Amino acid sequence: MSELNIALAGISAVILFLFGLESFSKEIQRISGERFRSAIGKATKIPIVGVFIGALVTSVIQSSSATSVITMGLVNAGVISFKNSLGIIFGANIGTTITAQLVAFKLTNFAPYIIILGFLISGIKSKWSFLGRTIFYFGFVFFSLNLISQAVAPLQSDPRLLEFLSTPHNMFTAILMGAIFTALVQSSSVTTGIAVIFTQTGLLSLDNAI
Repeated sequence: MSELNIALAGISAVILFLFGLESFSKEIQRISGERFRSAIGKATKIPIVGVFIGALVTSVIQSSSATSVITMGLVNAGVISFKNSLGIIFGANIGTTITAQLVAFKLTNFAPYIIILGFLISGIKSKWSFLGRTIFYFGFVFFSLNLISQAVAPLQSDPRLLEFLSTPHNMFTAILMGAIFTALVQSSSVTTGIAVIFTQTGLLSLDNAI
């Protein structure tokens, strides 16, 4: 497989990952509605509870950006104070690491089954059918990560790339690269997810990934 084909396959898989995350986040917000916003508002009464709620909400909707935007919206509306919103923002950045943890648990192997389950539930006429799309996109997120892993697999035989990724680099350079990539794709879940996948496949050393 040529380098161009590998790059196209990898970029396509990342795009699918972004699409899956965005769709999953929207589905969760759609079924939660006002209760979702109300829960965030009440959580700010005690800052440490706000941290836990922010982490929990973000781990569920898989988007710290969504949690942060909604929280800032509540601040602008005068529902909560800026001071009380900080706990939720901090918790949101903790919750966003759940995606990487799920990848580390090899949840990508079960992605096809989750997708099929979501499809079947959405097609059945019942009071739970509204959960089908949410489950489908949850599986889709990890299925696309599996596609990324398969796309970069041929790179394991490239000695130049292996040497570059496995050789320890300046910590600040690595941090800058992670920050720039996250700013481009607007999702730290994508960055951490790809870092975990690369580490699992042996392309990236643990020190550089961290």
